[in-house]
Amino acid sequence: MSNSLNFLAFAWLLATAITAAAHPEADYLADAFHPQKSTPVHELPGELFALQLIAVSSREQIENYAEQHDLYDLVAVPIQQHGKRLYVLIAGFYQHEQDARRALELLPQEVRTQSPWVRQLAGLQALMSSNDADIYAASD
Repeated sequence: MSNSLNFLAFAWLLATAITAAAHPEADYLADAFHPQKSTPVHELPGELFALQLIAVSSREQIENYAEQHDLYDLVAVPIQQHGKRLYVLIAGFYQHEQDARRALELLPQEVRTQSPWVRQLAGLQALMSSNDADIYAASD
């Protein structure tokens, strides 16, 4: 089982998202935001930018994607959009849009070809259900 899949299994069980220390292999996390203390994603500043990798209809698809690409420190956020439950996979939160765009360019080529995109966190937070308020970003 890969590091990312272990991490996602942990995230689903404990509703914990980002680990405190970035992996040296993950250059895209160099400028990522880490709150001072463990913070629910819906309580993070909406002005942050999220690097969204995919949005899919099942947790299994998220887990398969993470395992296939061996990515680190991922956040899987369940949302409601157009009456459907989706799972959004995030590769970091960033204080500045240009940092998130730079991180996008540092993702592995095979991930970049699948059209990841930078979005403002406020938009994602608006799609989160109140039932999903326990998704956390861990602190430094």
